[in-house]
Amino acid sequence: MFTQPPPIPISDFQVLFESAPGLYLVLTPELTIVAASDAYLRATMTKREAILGRYLFDVFPDNPNDPGATGVSNLRTSLERALQNRAPDAMAVQKYDIRRPDSEGGGFEERYWSPVNSPVFGKQGEVAYLIHRVEDVTEFIRAKRAGSVQDRMTKELRARAAEMEVEIIHRAQQLQEVNTRLRGELEARKQAENELERFFSLSLDMLCIATSDGYFKRVNPAFTRTLGWSVEEMLARPFLDFVHPDDRSTTVREVEKQVMSGELVLQFENRYRHKDGSWRLLSWKSVPQPDGLMYAVARDVTERKQAEESLRRAYDELEMRVQERTAEITAKSRDLETLLYVTSHDLREPLRSIENFSRMVHDRYGEKLEEKGQDFLSRVIRAARRMDRLLADILALSRAQRMEIPDDDIDGETIVQEALTRLEDVVSKTGAHVRIARTLPRLRVNKTWATQAVYNLLANALKFTCHGEPADIEVLPYHSKESNAALGLAVCDRGPGVAPEHAERIFQLFQRAVGREVDGTGAGLAIVRQVAERHGGRAWVQPRVGGGSEFILTFGTTPAMERSPA
Repeated sequence: MFTQPPPIPISDFQVLFESAPGLYLVLTPELTIVAASDAYLRATMTKREAILGRYLFDVFPDNPNDPGATGVSNLRTSLERALQNRAPDAMAVQKYDIRRPDSEGGGFEERYWSPVNSPVFGKQGEVAYLIHRVEDVTEFIRAKRAGSVQDRMTKELRARAAEMEVEIIHRAQQLQEVNTRLRGELEARKQAENELERFFSLSLDMLCIATSDGYFKRVNPAFTRTLGWSVEEMLARPFLDFVHPDDRSTTVREVEKQVMSGELVLQFENRYRHKDGSWRLLSWKSVPQPDGLMYAVARDVTERKQAEESLRRAYDELEMRVQERTAEITAKSRDLETLLYVTSHDLREPLRSIENFSRMVHDRYGEKLEEKGQDFLSRVIRAARRMDRLLADILALSRAQRMEIPDDDIDGETIVQEALTRLEDVVSKTGAHVRIARTLPRLRVNKTWATQAVYNLLANALKFTCHGEPADIEVLPYHSKESNAALGLAVCDRGPGVAPEHAERIFQLFQRAVGREVDGTGAGLAIVRQVAERHGGRAWVQPRVGGGSEFILTFGTTPAMERSPA
């Protein structure tokens, strides 16, 4: 008894199709490539992964070097006839050059083909696919063009022609086999649609399809979970019936933009009435379709909005408290600066009296004192002098903190020369070597305080030397690494250098990297940093190549940077 063989699995159909000896290409009605046989790929020198999913004529364009090429236009016309007439369309022998891969030299290779284009119908009778079947007759055409009529070639060509005739006879059967395989693919697509329907039903987001006349066409169960209305109740009434009265006009405008202009809705919120009478805030995204339908997804953001509002109120309250605290700190800081200024200024007068009277006692009665008494008196004088310098530096620091914002452009060389003039005696006495770069930047600075900062840096460089040798100092422009623009000045020395662990500490008030053996108050570099920061710049130290230190002083934006194009 005859037994019906089991159906061939879809995966086997794909293997059978791709292994078929004929040259087949399967297209969608939009001429997108969806399948190709191995023989077709070999004949056209292409790879399956490089052509699937692409438009036919993007993969196989006309030869740009052949002005008379008609392959694309003739093939498109034949495919359109097959679609329109719903019947196979055979083409005459067609010249249609193909591209060589880059690995084979690139360019186009001359080819001649004998094509037949056949429609494949779906379950509803629609044209689901087109099968493009070709025979490569290039060698036949070349032989004919060359006029080669040798007997051996004639026999071979006649044999090939006979094979082609047999092949044509079997085309209908082969097309039927392909049609069967495509029906299997349609079944798989139907299964995918069922899975999509399952996703629609189980989605936690609110999915819907709405019509331009204001009704829901479909809603998923998430609407019922969120709003309490049944699916039937949602479909039976215009969706504006569920929208808060204050939100209806904006909702209508969003719908009109989709229907009239085809605009996407990427962010829109309105309130929908829950069946229990409360209102839920929904956030929408929607995509209009040419047929007037709108595919939309919504999320309930009621709790999120409430949390955001609570957070905003807390932020506003915190901001108000911060402003109040900032104002309080600013007032106290201003009072502290005033106290510092007044204290530093008023304490200097009695200190001068102590120093002056101590010096008078030393000069007039020093000979009457024993050696220890003279030493004590000298210490009082030195301490009073140091205290006076210390108060002077504190006063300078206080003034620097209140300096006016600069608005004048000054040559860097002018600032350096004025600072050196004040140090002229020290430079001459110590035999120091000071070199100034020929080109220093123009700086937008408060001239008085910028000169003071440079003075402090030069004074330090003159003070800190190696083994008592004369100081070797160089003043250079400092350039930004990012823009190469000159932002400030660099005072470079060949002194003992600054240990990395002290590089930041020495810019703090009263902090030093050395002991009392070197004269100073520990306020000079603090003033330098304060001047830099008041100008919107920075001050720091870094090791110098070959030994020594580089003290960098920048002043924020220079006039040249402001004039340069963005």
